[in-house]
Amino acid sequence: MTRPGAVTELQFPVIETGEVDGLILLRTGPAGEKGSIDADFDFTGNEAGTGEPGTGLRVLLIDDDGKVVAETVSAYDGFFFISPVPYGRYHLMLDEKQLRELGYSSGPTRRFEIREDEPVAAGLDLIALTPL
Repeated sequence: MTRPGAVTELQFPVIETGEVDGLILLRTGPAGEKGSIDADFDFTGNEAGTGEPGTGLRVLLIDDDGKVVAETVSAYDGFFFISPVPYGRYHLMLDEKQLRELGYSSGPTRRFEIREDEPVAAGLDLIALTPL
């Protein structure tokens, strides 16, 4: 039992993590832009097509084993944020089932790594392809 003036030692685990953010942009075009691109690829306004925000779309964070580690839904402006993300390698992609239901298709996934010297993966934009 603790008493005034006594020191109590507490032990608890600390797990270092990172975070991921980006935008979902709608692009008019044909389906089939599958594959993945590295995190340092930058979507500009021209490459992203219309630049309209992808509102309310599910974003999936998938580890190297193909397991969905986390998911979130994009905000009104297409912005998404996932935290905490344990150190490791991941793919970021849109939920293909939801996209099909909405009449969209998925653009490329994004590959990236969260590690001690680079715990934040910012600006990982994703594209949802809308029908022509």
